[in-house]
Amino acid sequence: MSRSSADAGFTLIEILVIVAILSLIPALASPLLRRPPAPARLKADVTRLAAALRVTRAAALAQNREMDFVVRPGPRTYASPAIPVSSLDPAIDVGIIPAGAGRVIPPGTIRFFPSGQSTGGELRLRLDHAEARLQVIWATGHVVVHP
Repeated sequence: MSRSSADAGFTLIEILVIVAILSLIPALASPLLRRPPAPARLKADVTRLAAALRVTRAAALAQNREMDFVVRPGPRTYASPAIPVSSLDPAIDVGIIPAGAGRVIPPGTIRFFPSGQSTGGELRLRLDHAEARLQVIWATGHVVVHP
């Protein structure tokens, strides 16, 4: 059985379908390759940071012991005994304002107590023109996010 030369190759319709599929690939992939805007990146880091502070407070209550939440502005990392070391967006500027609750603690540290209280403090994050504040209330240890 031999094939005739008319049966060899692709039809015009098959070629057009392939070209259409190939032209869709860049359109579908481009959102994945673009970096999210600064406000979205900042909001994501603020949300993760607030959650980490809340987990640390809850762990101090549950384990009935003091826990230090440490923020290192230089490498833009944070950690506590309740969470692993995590990183912020490398472009974010981090400022830490201690609450001055009368206790001597290392710089960049917010201490949570078994009673639920904390040393308090404020974290200010800035990325391009977007800013956000996280306030830890010393009397209750609650975390308040200010956009």
